[in-house]
Amino acid sequence: MAGWTVSGNDVYTSVTGNVGIGTTSPAGKLDIYAPGTGGTSPHLLSFSYQTSEGYGYFAVDNTNSPYPLSLNVVSRPFAIMGGNVGIGTASPATRLHVLGGVGTTLARFTDNVNGTLDIRTPSLNITDLYANSTSMTMTTQAGETMRLTGGKVGIGTTTPAHTLDVVGNIGIAVSGYLNLGPADGASGYGLRDVAGQLQYKDSGKSWVRIQPFGNVKAYGAVGDGVTNDTAAIQAAMNAEPDLYLPAGTYLINSALIFNSGARRVRGAGMRVTTIRLATGTGYNIFDAVSKNDLTVQDLTLDANGAPNALGFHNCLRARISGVEFLNSAQSACGLDQAQVGVGSHGGRITGCFFDNVGGHAVSISESDNCSVVDNYGQGIGNSGVNLGKSSRCVITNNRFVGIGDTAGFGGIRLSNLCIGCTITGNTVQRFSTGYFILGSIYCSITGNSAYDIALRGILIQATTILDTNCNYNTVTANTLFDCGQYGIQIDRTTGSIACTGNVVCGNTIVDDRSPPITSQALINTSSDPNLFANNSSNVTLGP
Repeated sequence: MAGWTVSGNDVYTSVTGNVGIGTTSPAGKLDIYAPGTGGTSPHLLSFSYQTSEGYGYFAVDNTNSPYPLSLNVVSRPFAIMGGNVGIGTASPATRLHVLGGVGTTLARFTDNVNGTLDIRTPSLNITDLYANSTSMTMTTQAGETMRLTGGKVGIGTTTPAHTLDVVGNIGIAVSGYLNLGPADGASGYGLRDVAGQLQYKDSGKSWVRIQPFGNVKAYGAVGDGVTNDTAAIQAAMNAEPDLYLPAGTYLINSALIFNSGARRVRGAGMRVTTIRLATGTGYNIFDAVSKNDLTVQDLTLDANGAPNALGFHNCLRARISGVEFLNSAQSACGLDQAQVGVGSHGGRITGCFFDNVGGHAVSISESDNCSVVDNYGQGIGNSGVNLGKSSRCVITNNRFVGIGDTAGFGGIRLSNLCIGCTITGNTVQRFSTGYFILGSIYCSITGNSAYDIALRGILIQATTILDTNCNYNTVTANTLFDCGQYGIQIDRTTGSIACTGNVVCGNTIVDDRSPPITSQALINTSSDPNLFANNSSNVTLGP
């Protein structure tokens, strides 16, 4: 061959031009051309080797071949040492830079069995990591697993409206819980499932079961103020331990009885959920005998002129909270005994509102350790609280406004041997007597106020009823305004009983009317020894 030299196993040329194979006008040092034949041609250029591990090659094929450029390195590693590799770009900016069109697949990883993971170019400002198998798992080395900064994440939706939107079910392992707090452990709080029982935990607290509740609408209650819902509500109370009354006005024509079912009845809030007795119905709205741990909350009870709205008898630890009591002819809310020696001990009445009550807003009888706290009443005909023959009860932070009746029992009244009860921080207005302590002992009346009282701001009186003395009560730091007769009076109705050992100290009696009507700030008409000290008044002080 002219221009070629053979030297042993080597062949070379000193010609400085181009070499063409299949072309008479080579454009490069080696130009191999094979025109398309409509089929697959042999390799245009092939470099191969044979090892004990197999056959390896690098080949450039005809364009009709399914693999125009192919590389097979058998099981040996293939490395590109140094520089950047560009696919679709002549100026790669990273070790591997793949440039594709909008919405195209840049890389695909598959094992031909479990599916394919595609990395696709951004489309519509959404960077897309796509797996077409049934799931995708992302795992990193120790440390931060994954961070999403900004934007919204949707699972099961392409239009998430929140930071995380999930369309479908969320599964949590039995040992885990949905943590809503800043950390796990004692300070964490959230929800969990334990053997089908849903529980919640407040920060620093223990896990507590979330009690299910029934809905009266499921039992046919309508709540339109016209339909008689008595039977439906009673059926629900018989079946559901925790009963909910949605917004509405539920008309009934007989008492709703706590039997063996309901322990809690609750509404959607005062004046949102209302139970109203039909006109001319002489029943309570709620009644219970010897049922413990009852709760009524967050609704309005309209007695509509009936004697009472709620009466619990021999019911321990009753809870009445957030209830509005309207239009009771007698006592709106009562806790008492149904048999001698058994009462409704431990009852608690809190955050309630009373309006247009002919008798007592709250009446508690022969029931110990009860509390009446943070209630408000207006249009009260008799007493805001009437407490009889009860021990260690607390009446605090209430406000009651009467109707100005001079024959009523008093804003707050203790009678018939109440022992060790506390009346503190209350305000009463427009009653015949502000605070009436009748035949009771060792009680404390402290830090209260009374306004516009027809007769006496505070009356401590022994009574012939049960031959009850009224001894060793403490009356301190009360403020009494505009009393019609006396600021504080100690009295007994007969000489056979005593009204002694009472302490009246540090009270203020003020009459700012002109001229003053209060005839005397303090008076002891019992003739028994009682202590008066450090009281003040702008009228005649007394003893």
